[in-house]
Amino acid sequence: MLGFLKKRSYLSKKGLHQLLRTSYLQNTLNYWLKRINDITGIHLRDPNQKVSLFIDLQLEKLKKKSL
Repeated sequence: MLGFLKKRSYLSKKGLHQLLRTSYLQNTLNYWLKRINDITGIHLRDPNQKVSLFIDLQLEKLKKKSL
C-alpha cells in the first residue's frame, strides 16, 4: 500500500503522513468502540444510546457534586 501511495505525485510527504495518521486513529477508535460494545453492550454509533449514556454520566456527575 505504501509503495502505491508514494508513487502518487499529488500526495506529498506531509499528505502521506496525514493519511496514515488518520487511518491509524480511525482504526484505534473503531477498536475501542468495539471493545466498549463487547464489554457493556452499548452501541456508541447509535445516537439514542449515545445521548442516553451522556445524560446518565451528567446525572452521576451532578450526584457527586451534591454530596
